Order: sequence, then C-alpha cells, then structure tokens
Amino acid sequence: METTTLPTVDQFKELVRQEWSDPATVEGWRRWFPKMLVQFQPGTDVLVRAAQVEPGMHVLDLASGSGDPALALAAAVGPAGRVTATDSSTEMLALAEANARLQNLTNLTFRQADAQALPFPDGSFDRV
Repeated sequence: METTTLPTVDQFKELVRQEWSDPATVEGWRRWFPKMLVQFQPGTDVLVRAAQVEPGMHVLDLASGSGDPALALAAAVGPAGRVTATDSSTEMLALAEANARLQNLTNLTFRQADAQALPFPDGSFDRV
C-alpha cells in the first residue's frame, strides 16, 4: 500500500501563494473582474450589511484577492474611513489596487499579510 505525504501547513500556504501569484491566474481575475463584481454583488451587500459597516470606520479585509469586497467596504466607510486590503499574493494586491484606481477609491491601503499571523496591533480595526 502506497502512502501519500501531505504538505506541511507552510508548504501548503506557499503552494496557494504561488497559484494566486501565477501570471495566468492574475490575468484571468483581471479579465473577469467586472463580471465577477456583478456575480458577487448580492453576497457582498449581505456581508457589508451584516458587518454593520459605517462611514468613518477602519476595516480589514483578509484574502482580498482582486479587490472584492475591499472595494465595496471602501465605498461603505467613505472618505473618512479606511480599508486595509491584505493578501498573501503581491500580484493579486497589485490587481486590487488597480481595480480601486478604476473606481476612484483612495481610502484603501494594500498590504501583503498572512491571515494566520497578522502584522497589526490589536484594536487597529473596527471590523475584520
């Protein structure tokens, strides 16, 4: 009987990061982002309402990918608020930043981060 060796957590995280950093993956998300926004809109609306996001809040979005729901959150918190979009893939964060520019959203920051080891002090955000 053959046994399969499973990757460690760190190896698995690296595999996922590589997949989401692959140029073909990023290009696919760039190309389909406008259609995905339409498809994801009902879920994004529910998320923003359930989180009770209000103008002026500081919000952390984990695993932001191409920018949804970070962009919707940025619109919800308005110019007095701030959204920090995080992802393990710098390539996907660059895409999210480009998508924010297309929507004229300037109240976001983009930061590479591991969701299991966040680099922010406790109490930095009103919502996560």
